[in-house]
Amino acid sequence: AAAKSPDPVSRSLEALSRSIASGCHLPRRSMASSALTPAVHHPRASQLTWAHSCCSCARLERALSSPHITAIESDIIMAAGRPVMAHPPARSSDLTFEAFLDACIADGHRHLKLDFKVWAAVEPCLELLAARKLQLLSNGQAVWLNADIVPGPNSRKRVAIPADSFLPLCRQHCPWALLSLGWAVRPLGPDEAYTAEDVHAMEELCARHSLPGEQVVFSASFRFAEQDLDEVAYLLRRVPGAQLLLWTGTGEVPILDSSLSLMRDTLQEAGVGDRCGFDVALAATASQRAQARVVDCSFWLSRVVRVMPRRLAGLGRRLCCCMRESVSSRTGEMEPLVEIEIVPDR
Repeated sequence: AAAKSPDPVSRSLEALSRSIASGCHLPRRSMASSALTPAVHHPRASQLTWAHSCCSCARLERALSSPHITAIESDIIMAAGRPVMAHPPARSSDLTFEAFLDACIADGHRHLKLDFKVWAAVEPCLELLAARKLQLLSNGQAVWLNADIVPGPNSRKRVAIPADSFLPLCRQHCPWALLSLGWAVRPLGPDEAYTAEDVHAMEELCARHSLPGEQVVFSASFRFAEQDLDEVAYLLRRVPGAQLLLWTGTGEVPILDSSLSLMRDTLQEAGVGDRCGFDVALAATASQRAQARVVDCSFWLSRVVRVMPRRLAGLGRRLCCCMRESVSSRTGEMEPLVEIEIVPDR
């Protein structure tokens, strides 16, 4: 009988393995020969360059081939009974979580941020991570376990990942891993900034679970945070040692370089600049810069007209969605909010 041809997933993984073996990435670090557990590495968010949404073999291969990328972010859902790298509304992927993890360990140089989108994927992934613990720590690769565990702007209903289940499970299986904790947000709605209540809910959660600040990174939307930066800066002061990562979403209108510079300066003046990092897209063309100015103006206008009818509030988010460039519908690369890579302003 004729041999059965490999399926697309197998072919993609074989191609990825060949790419890694061919040396199109940084050399793999040698494994430590000692049986002792290596020390946990805690990189600073401000010192990392991110590859965002590596949810396919092709995107992961590009990230592992780049000498500039120091950290890889990817999203996890369940498909056919196993964890795969994809972001809703995608329902499938050519990259399983196990293959993603093994490829990153073989590379040995990039830190990993794993963004859980469904509760069912959490425990299977944590078990695999626990089994690869010594390899990750020997490589010096940090792992952030990310989930939106607190309701946030325009998303005030129950979250997909319950905090009081997620945090104990992470501590049980991977106490050595770092935690990346975020608020669920949506672009459309009356909210235009993180509130004092949002910050208090996150602070209370950290206290209730006795989370050491050194193992926590708060993940927040750049545009929602810049509308009231005092709130997120206050959270960093209330949780000593914690860090902050500000992001923009896939398909979201990129931000201006001047906005990023102002944010850096403001955080520095608040005394928390060295604890903040950015996973954002910067406007690279005249068209993107024009769109960014309109969106930023509308966010400001939304705050000015808060006393007017609620249909006027949230105008910035509507423009942010309506003006965004089309997003590729390739498997595993759909996201409602954030540009894929950091691009320089020109």
